[in-house]
Amino acid sequence: MKYLGILLLLLVAAAQANTPVAFRYKDWDTQCDNVGTCRTAGYTSIGDNIGSNAALVFTRHAGPKQPVYGSLYLDSFDRSSAAPPIFSLWLNGKSLGEVPADLVLTASQVTALVNALPGSAHIAVKGASKTWHISDAGASAAFRKIDVVQQRLNTPTAMLVKGSRAESQVPVGPKLPHIRAAKVIDNKARIVKKDDPLYRPLAALMTTALHHYCDMPDSFRQGSAYLQQIHYARLSSDKALVMQMCWTAAYNEGYLALLINTKPPYQPERVTDSASYYSGATLMLEQKGRGYGDCRTFKRWDFDGSHFVKSGETNDGPCRGIPGGVSLDIYDAVIENHN
Repeated sequence: MKYLGILLLLLVAAAQANTPVAFRYKDWDTQCDNVGTCRTAGYTSIGDNIGSNAALVFTRHAGPKQPVYGSLYLDSFDRSSAAPPIFSLWLNGKSLGEVPADLVLTASQVTALVNALPGSAHIAVKGASKTWHISDAGASAAFRKIDVVQQRLNTPTAMLVKGSRAESQVPVGPKLPHIRAAKVIDNKARIVKKDDPLYRPLAALMTTALHHYCDMPDSFRQGSAYLQQIHYARLSSDKALVMQMCWTAAYNEGYLALLINTKPPYQPERVTDSASYYSGATLMLEQKGRGYGDCRTFKRWDFDGSHFVKSGETNDGPCRGIPGGVSLDIYDAVIENHN
């Protein structure tokens, strides 16, 4: 029974490691991907030091004795000078030295910050004419989440809850999933015209699917030829991709993407209701969030000959005024492309 219990715990741990985790609390945003690598970003508090927004990012891979890496993101600084800008990092009124030119922190700087952040930590990055501040609100919760996901609680190297549990008990993360992308017939989707024999059956199929998955009113859709367009790509001798606009918003639009049989019964399989485009064996979602910094979300699916398989996901978190945001991986895979 003892060994059965241990086995069950290991199986649960393996399942958890393969499941991405997203956690946001106060000014810190944490993402752990499908191989157990965790990244957490702390931002300038909303309304604090307006016009000087920054992010501090810590990254830690799964497995025993893995170090913590740190880097900085700054909203803007004077790039007109021929000499590279010089920044200094300050913690609780004491200098931690200069920040390297690539904004990747030194090991000693990371150690000082990680040790201080569970408590009250006043973090500042000082340039020649500008100062950025990083909030400590939410950092301890972010650190605890990473310890839980990576199963480091009560080990000497835990970020928050340190103890005497052997570091060797921290599990190694799973390997990246391997996806073999199939060679497809159509690398681009075409618009099915109304005189095409495919139009009527696909229109009937999509009408049913749109009612089920999308909220766009029929009156709105019928008033626009663009919204009525059906996109079709033949993937293999028996599989095809069909797409139609599902929703529109101020900054984005999303297509309902269905994997179907090339002949009836079509047996539609929904891939997503927010696709942006199809190219090769790949279906992509690219959405831009509203606000300063244009935070983005990316998702990817690759056709393996039978299904569209999720192969990637990244987002830029809350951005908080960081141009381009801070990219935090949620899901990744090794893609073997045969196109």
